[in-house]
Amino acid sequence: VLDLPHPSTRPAVHLLFTILSAVTMHPRSWDGTVKKNPPHLSPYVQLASNPRLSKWLTSLVANELRWIEDEDVKERVWEEAGRRLAERCGRVAMPSVTRGFRIPLPRKENWEMIWGIGMLHEPSMTADNLGLKTWASSFLLAKRLGTLNLPLGSRALELGSGTGLVGIAAAAVLAANITLTDLPEIVPNLSHNVSLNSSNPYIRPIMGSMSVQILDWTNPPIPADEGGKYPLVLAADPLYSPAHPGLLVGVLEKWVRRSREARVVVEFPLRERYGDVREDFWRRMREGGFVGVEEGVEGGWDDWGGGEGKVRCWWGVYRWGKGYIVEEGK
Repeated sequence: VLDLPHPSTRPAVHLLFTILSAVTMHPRSWDGTVKKNPPHLSPYVQLASNPRLSKWLTSLVANELRWIEDEDVKERVWEEAGRRLAERCGRVAMPSVTRGFRIPLPRKENWEMIWGIGMLHEPSMTADNLGLKTWASSFLLAKRLGTLNLPLGSRALELGSGTGLVGIAAAAVLAANITLTDLPEIVPNLSHNVSLNSSNPYIRPIMGSMSVQILDWTNPPIPADEGGKYPLVLAADPLYSPAHPGLLVGVLEKWVRRSREARVVVEFPLRERYGDVREDFWRRMREGGFVGVEEGVEGGWDDWGGGEGKVRCWWGVYRWGKGYIVEEGK
C-alpha cells in the first residue's frame, strides 16, 4: 500500500512508530494554522492525506505482529494505528485532545497587547454533546474581547460555556470575575479547563476569577434583586435549535443588570439553514428591550465535518434601551 512497509515484511518497530507519528492528523488551530511535523518525519508526512492510507492502518490493526516480542509494544502499535484511523473518521470518532489557544492580552502597565497561551481539553464525543467541542466562534469572540469597550474587573456571566474558552479569555483580558455555566453533562470538562488555566502564568497579566455552575436555560433561577444580576453577559455559538432564541433571550432578560453600562456580547456562525433561527434571535432581542451598540462579520476556522473548515461568524454588542434601565450607574 503506497510506499509503506507491509506487515508481512516485519518492519522494525521504530519505523512503524515513525510512520504512525508522521501521518497524525493534528487538529487545525482556530486561526487556520496547522501544527508542523519535525524534519525526520517528512518522508511520510505527505501520505497523511492519502485516502488509501486507511488500508495500511487497517492491516496493522488486524495483524498479530508476531515478530514483536514485547506485548506492551504491540499494544502501542495497535493503539496508535487505531487512533490514526479514528482521526480520519471525523471529530466524533476522534479520541480526546488537549490543544493550545492564543489570545491577545493587555499588559497591566500600559495596556499594550501581548499574546497569552492557554490550554483546552476536549473529551471524546461519546454522545451528542456539542459543548464538548471548541467552536470557531468561541475563539473569534475570545480574541475580540480586548478590542471592545467593555467593563473591566466586573462580575460577568457566560452562557453555554462549553469548553470555557470565552470565559477564560474574559478573566484574562477583562479581569472579569466570571461565572461560566452550562448543562450538567458539560460542566465536569468545563471545570477541568477552568482549573487547568486558573494558575497558568501565560494568561495572567490582570487575571480576574472564574467559577463554574450548572445553568439550564429551560429552568433558570431568578436573581433576588438587581445586585444579583450581571453587568456583562457573554455567549458564543448559542443557537443550534429553533428553541434557543427564546430560551437565550429569556435568560438575558432575567440576568442582565438593568444599567446603562451593562453589555451583552454574542457571536455565532452564519450557518446555512439557520437563517430563521438568527432572525428570531434578533427580533426577540429588539422586543426584549436590547439595543445594538456595534456588530460585524468575521471569518474563522472549524475542524467539524468536511470541507476546508472556513466559517463566517456574526458578532454583536447589546445594551438596554432607555425605557428598560431601572438602575443608574453600576
